[in-house]
Amino acid sequence: MLDELRSLRSLVFPPACLGCGDSGAIICVHCQKLFATAPTRSQVDHLPLLISAKYQERTAGIVLAAKEAGSATAKAALASALLGPLEQLLSSGTAEKVALLPMPSRASANRRRGYDHSAKLAQAARDLIAPRWPSVQFDVVPIFRHNRRVRDQTGLTPKERGENLHQAFSLDPGQFLRLAGQDLLLLDDVVTTGATVREGVRALKLANLEPLAVIAACASPRYFPLR
Repeated sequence: MLDELRSLRSLVFPPACLGCGDSGAIICVHCQKLFATAPTRSQVDHLPLLISAKYQERTAGIVLAAKEAGSATAKAALASALLGPLEQLLSSGTAEKVALLPMPSRASANRRRGYDHSAKLAQAARDLIAPRWPSVQFDVVPIFRHNRRVRDQTGLTPKERGENLHQAFSLDPGQFLRLAGQDLLLLDDVVTTGATVREGVRALKLANLEPLAVIAACASPRYFPLR
């Protein structure tokens, strides 16, 4: 009976696309295609950056729905968007053990949402990629933690973002040993100015650790001229 009521409701009130707002599907075919293009290869301070989609109005709506509204459909779309970049990177190397390192959200944001968006996205990406690469051992390691309060990055200029996150991350000692012998991949939903990635790289290098690359579902247009 409940399923019948839900079906009736969807006929009377068809869902609006999280990306463009058109009715008919939670994420329409056109917005799905934004994440289905061949991965773009760019870089953040000479570190390889592999991206699925350009961060713009439609992709931003899907990211926001996943991050702030907890939309399972949007989360699945972002996790799927990470597959192409991951597979491209794996196909060009001989990795045996890969640690996915989610870029951290602020503790206050996690409390407000009731979940850690970054960790859940990394876990969803691992669950998708692992069956495709049975010879590779994948692990999600939430190695980063904030060692001081930082502001919400929304609305900050690139300079302000860099200052906001300067020396803001440290490594969790309880997770450190899990990184031994693994290729390290930084993972994020969106790379805008690269400030978060740069701070993650700084924290890793302080511990004599070198990440292999950054994987992101989407990035701002500034990262798309490079190939």
